[in-house]
Amino acid sequence: MTVRTLADFLTESPRRVTATGPCRRPGSALRAAFTLIELMVVIVIIGILVGITLPALSKARETSKRLKCLTNLKGFGMAFELYRNANKDLLPYVLPFHNASFPQNPSDPQLLDVMEGYMDSKTPYYNEAGELVVTEPFLCPSDTDNVGLETGFSYEYWPGVLMVAREIFRGDRNPAGTVSRFYEFNPNFPVLADANPWHPGRPRTYRANEDGSLTQTAYDQNGLYFGDWRADWLNMDPQGFVDGPP
Repeated sequence: MTVRTLADFLTESPRRVTATGPCRRPGSALRAAFTLIELMVVIVIIGILVGITLPALSKARETSKRLKCLTNLKGFGMAFELYRNANKDLLPYVLPFHNASFPQNPSDPQLLDVMEGYMDSKTPYYNEAGELVVTEPFLCPSDTDNVGLETGFSYEYWPGVLMVAREIFRGDRNPAGTVSRFYEFNPNFPVLADANPWHPGRPRTYRANEDGSLTQTAYDQNGLYFGDWRADWLNMDPQGFVDGPP
């Protein structure tokens, strides 16, 4: 047996130890392969998370746009009430569609022409370059076409449709009065509505008719309703409406 002194232990060269068996460290090729597997797993996990998150973010953005659209409509409701208070409780007697590109005719005004004095926002106008400038309240943020930018208004004025129909088919000489009374008896009939179904994702509902056909009663649009001027999803079931007083 060799006797080693402390001086020998401190001065001798370090011995090389080689690991064998299961304790052997993996080589570079094996280590690279394991790193690649880890990367692939991470990529798959990220893909799954993106697939889950993106639809939720898209739905949240659309919900935000719809709420902004409802806020716009609610503002128009306040303007309508101010107009009615100043005009014997009548709704504006104008055409159903506003189009700022039409020549302005004082004897045949459009909706925003008569409502301008009852709203805080500046109505659509042409700048010096001849471009139509449309501010935020008059555009639905979910517009999928250029109808609002081209006409200056993203919404349809439904009383205007009824007034035109009364004039043409009934020879009504006071369509504004007749239609305004109709709304007093039918507060669930929309006054304004999106020009197109810009708010997707809502389950549509239908009512079965006696002849077996179906009538759609819920739409992917926002509407502004008479009376309390609430803004909500567009719902309309013609069977539930009445003509009002004679």
